[in-house]
Amino acid sequence: MPKDETSIDALWHMYEGMLVSRMLDEKCFQDFAEWYPAFGEEAVTIGAFGSLVDGDFAVPHYRGSMGVFWLRGMSLEEIIGGLLFRTSSVSLGRLSGLHGGDFEKQILPSVTNVLGPNVSSGTGLAMAERIRGGSGVTVIAFGDGTAALGTLHESVNMAKIYKLPILFVCQNNQYSISSRSSKFHSWDSVASWAAGYNLPSSQIDGNDIMAVRAAANEGIDRARAGGGPTLVDALTFRMGGHLSTDKAQYQSDEERVKWESKDPIKRFEEYLQNSRQISVTEISQVRERVQRNVLETWNKVLASEAVSLANQ
Repeated sequence: MPKDETSIDALWHMYEGMLVSRMLDEKCFQDFAEWYPAFGEEAVTIGAFGSLVDGDFAVPHYRGSMGVFWLRGMSLEEIIGGLLFRTSSVSLGRLSGLHGGDFEKQILPSVTNVLGPNVSSGTGLAMAERIRGGSGVTVIAFGDGTAALGTLHESVNMAKIYKLPILFVCQNNQYSISSRSSKFHSWDSVASWAAGYNLPSSQIDGNDIMAVRAAANEGIDRARAGGGPTLVDALTFRMGGHLSTDKAQYQSDEERVKWESKDPIKRFEEYLQNSRQISVTEISQVRERVQRNVLETWNKVLASEAVSLANQ
């Protein structure tokens, strides 16, 4: 997509990416008993990974990864094929859609739901790129729960020592399953931890895609110029439970109402209307088109032949 975030094409691309992520999440949440949605976190994923170019590596967090797959050029048929174990997927139906990265599109497969390995693996990718003398940048996303694990601290330390071309992005939704992160972390923010490793770091409004994109661009540009790693602590909120069956009764009504008013998709729609004079009708047309594409592709893939385990 265009690097100039002020262009209409770039704005529409951001909007469509958030819609694809949200609508696929809604369908999975409805159909699967165990699904880990990213409702409310779309500005972080689409904003942080949207400025990568050919030759860069995407290492997404499992929550919201489908939007990253779409950004990197995977078709809806490939993405949904992974969710439904169909041969249209990158793995020919052999790997869960959550883990369906594609090395050809330079998306690291998240081969496990265990938190943390994507951070160290992504750091290894950046080290390899540094050794081979390439210009690629690696963007690595992780949650605030993962931030407490040793693998993040080891990776951040290594990235700083070797000036690796990495943008670390904390998808800080403030919850680790049902526990508030503030109750088991010793930091004021993940950014303050990163500062302890002498990394340029900042905490930003993770529900403002323009703020996320600006912070990501700064870190990516620094990495590409040889300035080493950056960490962005994107403060957002998980609008709902940890997975489909979690009713999130530990979240207060007041907290949910507060963050629902900050829904990143609604905020971006308001930005398009107020700052770019894009009409409600135009926005509705794009939303309806994306919804139609997602549902039609889902039904098409669902009707296709499932993978036979007997033939594996």
